[in-house]
Amino acid sequence: MKRILLLPLAITLLASCEREVGLLDEREEPRLVVNAMITAGTDSQQVHICTTGLYHAEDAAGADVSILQNGTVAHTGYADESGSLVFSAKDFGSNDEIAIEARHGNLHAGARVKVPAPIIITGLDTTTVRVRRSSSFTNLERHTRYLVHLQQPEGYDSRETHYYRAEVYKDILSTTMDADHDQFTYSSDPALSESENDTQDDLPIEFDWLAGVGNKYHVFRDAYFVDGKYDLRLDLPYPFYASSRDWSQHVTIRIYSITETEYFYLQSLAVYTTLDKGTIFDTEPGITSNVEGGAGIFCVESVSTISFMEEHLSE
Repeated sequence: MKRILLLPLAITLLASCEREVGLLDEREEPRLVVNAMITAGTDSQQVHICTTGLYHAEDAAGADVSILQNGTVAHTGYADESGSLVFSAKDFGSNDEIAIEARHGNLHAGARVKVPAPIIITGLDTTTVRVRRSSSFTNLERHTRYLVHLQQPEGYDSRETHYYRAEVYKDILSTTMDADHDQFTYSSDPALSESENDTQDDLPIEFDWLAGVGNKYHVFRDAYFVDGKYDLRLDLPYPFYASSRDWSQHVTIRIYSITETEYFYLQSLAVYTTLDKGTIFDTEPGITSNVEGGAGIFCVESVSTISFMEEHLSE
């Protein structure tokens, strides 16, 4: 019998890590699990190391971890009591090959990835639209539609598929309300809603398993780009009091250029999280992993950001 194992990595995607799923048969030997989703050009990135178990995972405290950049050791250290190691990725750039090697006792695991070039945000347009939220069956609610103009970087290979992830953060400054992260609707955008729209039967065969699965992590690919360009549609809801008083907000939109591995990892994770956590599966749910000698995910992404202020007057 195989049991579902959720590794206890209590770090969200915002903190550059994700919860990993693994299965361990009673006859299997323990393995190292490496989890890291690193943003190139930034400080304070984190990798988490643990070991698999039949019923729960164990943090690999003291694991020996090395991060290599183009074959040269960029950082080395030992995981803390929680199995985590913090390091800087500030010098990581486009097309760099980044690798990780981890050892804990007699266990060893490693992975290597190439840093994707960042997408170019050439501009932004806004308009007001009425959108039906998934939680509402009747009412159309006012949203601000952000049309984010994207362009592939110079020298990109049009023969290859490129992958991305969108993130929106808004801070309503005129109230004491907490800032919202990722509170936007994407149903109007063909690329973000690819697996949910009426044309899902036309998905390439390798994407068939995504049909009908919500795009929880807001990933998309460049199949909808024309001549290397695309206008991404993101709809953010108005606050409930918008018609009764003035309000302002600071909006930050981030577009991450990600690897194919990260794209399929996040999509497969979305598939898994739609399933009943108490289910025992006869076969592995198919969570993507690129770690050799172990399990988990090791990815490096590049980010492009646009930030702006908005002032709204009451009606």
